[in-house]
Amino acid sequence: MKVLRMESTPNPSAMKFVLDGNLLSSGSRHYDHAPASGDDAFAARLFSIPSIDSVFYMDNFITLDKTNGPDWQEVEKQIDQILSEGHQVSTATVAEKPSDDERLNRINEVLDAKVRPALAGDGGGLEVIGLKDGNLVIRYQGACGTCPSSIQGTLYAIQNLLRSELQEEINVIAG
Repeated sequence: MKVLRMESTPNPSAMKFVLDGNLLSSGSRHYDHAPASGDDAFAARLFSIPSIDSVFYMDNFITLDKTNGPDWQEVEKQIDQILSEGHQVSTATVAEKPSDDERLNRINEVLDAKVRPALAGDGGGLEVIGLKDGNLVIRYQGACGTCPSSIQGTLYAIQNLLRSELQEEINVIAG
């Protein structure tokens, strides 16, 4: 497997690396810092690249966030090296908690259909943390995690979409 191309994201500190194959058959992995990657050797290896602050990957792409360090072309070379070494991606499934709450199920259906694909296109993702008293707490992943526009514009767009689709008052809060 190798990097086909780099794509900039709306987040100026993140870059999306599109691969010629899939890393995961389903789901995603997101780590805000190296210790969070636990037994995911692939993510730990990506964190070994200087100045990498977060790692997000799913399907056929990796999104890295960095503050300083090597330029993105050098990072791309290091990713290709990691991929060529054959580091295995953790096959442990991320436990999706089934919900008895029909509202939460409907929210996730809307997010899956209309929001998550768009965020993935920009190298990011979205995790639902919980729903309580009409407040939906979400956590951005990948490029979206530290993107300035995710805190304002995207958050309100998601809130307006959910209110429109579900015909109910929902407040979306970044957690």
